[in-house]
Amino acid sequence: MLTPNFAKMPSELRQRDRWVCWKGKKIPFSPTAVNSPASVNDPQTWGTFVQAATAYEEGGYLGVGFVLAADGIAAVDLDKCVHDGVPEKSAVRLMDRIGCQYVEVSPSGTGLRGFGVADNIKGTKGIVDGVRTELYTGKRYVTLTGHTISDGPLVSLSGFSEVAETIRKTRPTEATEDIEDTEDIEDTDSISSVSYVTSVSSVGDLPFPVNCLPKDFGNRNFAIFLLARYLKGTMPTASKQKLKEVVRLWHQFALPKIGTQEFEVSWRDFNVAWHKVKSPHGEVLSMALSTLPELPDWMNCVEYGSKAVQLMRVCLALQAHHGEQPFFIGGRTAGGIVALHFTDASKLMGLFVAEGYLTIVTKGAGSKATRYRISQAPSKGAAHAN
Repeated sequence: MLTPNFAKMPSELRQRDRWVCWKGKKIPFSPTAVNSPASVNDPQTWGTFVQAATAYEEGGYLGVGFVLAADGIAAVDLDKCVHDGVPEKSAVRLMDRIGCQYVEVSPSGTGLRGFGVADNIKGTKGIVDGVRTELYTGKRYVTLTGHTISDGPLVSLSGFSEVAETIRKTRPTEATEDIEDTEDIEDTDSISSVSYVTSVSSVGDLPFPVNCLPKDFGNRNFAIFLLARYLKGTMPTASKQKLKEVVRLWHQFALPKIGTQEFEVSWRDFNVAWHKVKSPHGEVLSMALSTLPELPDWMNCVEYGSKAVQLMRVCLALQAHHGEQPFFIGGRTAGGIVALHFTDASKLMGLFVAEGYLTIVTKGAGSKATRYRISQAPSKGAAHAN
């Protein structure tokens, strides 16, 4: 990752108070509030160039970025066109065709970033002369490094609109596709994928589970309801401001699947969902586990330790709560209940199946947990293998 060279960053951008910091997978943060997410739709989360540079120097961030606000500043991103510090000739020619006189290397060191002045257009992306190209003028933030290939001024980009139109003609579906839906011009597939969010949530970077994010267009309202249900169960006394911070972060990760919805719309719908939630996250589980049944004599879990006994009692309680229907419990949830690492809890669940205490009804896949049913007690006289 390239270290920012602040002295080389364009003076035309430094004069505008639209700077943010970023970390992780280029998640934007406000330079004026510690660990507070930033949004391209909320100027209160932006800062001055000096504030962003200072926040970076104080540590905790990987770089800085500039918010595009449809006021004439345009950005060009060419992806995967720099190799060992040398740009591909086709990429250099394309920057010349567009008219960029300020061009720098992206934070990864593998792409090019160009800036200039252009009419406000709907952002677009596609392949131009064999180069992956993105053009934007608003509703994005752009990471900057100051590692220049060409450090000229921000001039009028004579070829900006022409190249954008070329992309739309060659890929007509992208003319109507809403691609002004993420907040980083850097083209990383992971920033808009649920698989990426799974990886960051596993190390605690997100305050909500992956299934609270929309999987596709049209799922926004349901995803917001899941978020409200989860937060109402885990943060029932949180202040409005704290909840708003979490919803703002959710909104940033959900944008690739919800079009150009304004944050205020998501915040409004979240509050509507919050008041509709009747069964907060964890409430059913708490009710089910309020009383743990004793183990039947034929379940010999004692030999595997007290944690195994406790987990088996949890399974019995869940089965009692679900009646004749199968119950489900994930490894992380199971581990959290009995204070075990989720891998050890999963091993115990597998052992219970092998021993004949549990029967798998449907095997889990992705975010869906395996469904189990308590097995019938062995008939009298039947030997249990030890």
